[in-house]
Amino acid sequence: MTSSDVTKDMSLGGTLIISQPKKAEFEISPLSDALTPSKTKFKCGEVVSALGNYTLKATQKGYDSKTITISVEPGNNVKEIVLVSEADKYYNGWDGYTRNVDKAIKEYKKIADKGDEIAQYKLGQCYAHDKNDSITALVYWKKAAAQGHLDAMTEVAISKPDEKSKISYLTAPAEAGKKLAMY
Repeated sequence: MTSSDVTKDMSLGGTLIISQPKKAEFEISPLSDALTPSKTKFKCGEVVSALGNYTLKATQKGYDSKTITISVEPGNNVKEIVLVSEADKYYNGWDGYTRNVDKAIKEYKKIADKGDEIAQYKLGQCYAHDKNDSITALVYWKKAAAQGHLDAMTEVAISKPDEKSKISYLTAPAEAGKKLAMY
């Protein structure tokens, strides 16, 4: 069987699952060598049958949309997409923005207060590492962890004094391959 035979046979196809960001919406379009996906619009966690190369557009309120090219091969293909917010641009000094932690915190709060787990996690990072405020950081990490944010779960676990509490927070991140959670 040649590689062109594989690309024509969806029974040998793969599945695409986007694991992050949880509240994003996705639109997938086949490139010339790809089979038509089982659906063209989907949300995080939904399974899409596909095989070949695609453009994938990710959108989420409060973040810049992002379009990337992905390859879906036979088997399971789990992908994480990183979306950038205005807060990220302030925090990192990207796209002509001057690094400004206070403006980043203000922008992260706007998104975090609407329940966005990524912004909640990043807000916790700002408070912990830039403002030396571990109490406020923990508040935001707990909010993000409650929504399944794996890195936030790890941060919360690190703050726990007893092993049983740590393990309850570290199980999911460790199973997902997060190295810090495995130690």
